Amino acid sequence: MYNKLLKIIEYKGYLIISYLDINSPKISLVGTGTLISGFNSNDILISNEALKLLKNNLKINKLINDPVLEIISKDRLWVNMIGNIIIPPNEIINTYTIPYHTICENTIDEKIKIELDKI
Repeated sequence: MYNKLLKIIEYKGYLIISYLDINSPKISLVGTGTLISGFNSNDILISNEALKLLKNNLKINKLINDPVLEIISKDRLWVNMIGNIIIPPNEIINTYTIPYHTICENTIDEKIKIELDKI
């Protein structure tokens, strides 16, 4: 079975990015970010809710030809919680192009819900 690399979902305005296969040769940690190269629509799962959030922050960059996902945060107020990167709803993000992806259900782990509801 093919292992997915990332799952991106949304919960109450929070963007939750989960690594599903951190040991993939397609994933490289670069500085404070993560680079996924040579991916296809089977590598990234995005829920419709997260896709809407990403599209609302989409910045058109005609210089980029590859299906890259680059999320740049103004203040880097990201939270690393339970193996996920969580971007708060009030954080300013700029999204440069939506990558090839597969739509998935917007299912959130109960532990994450409990922690986010405390904030």
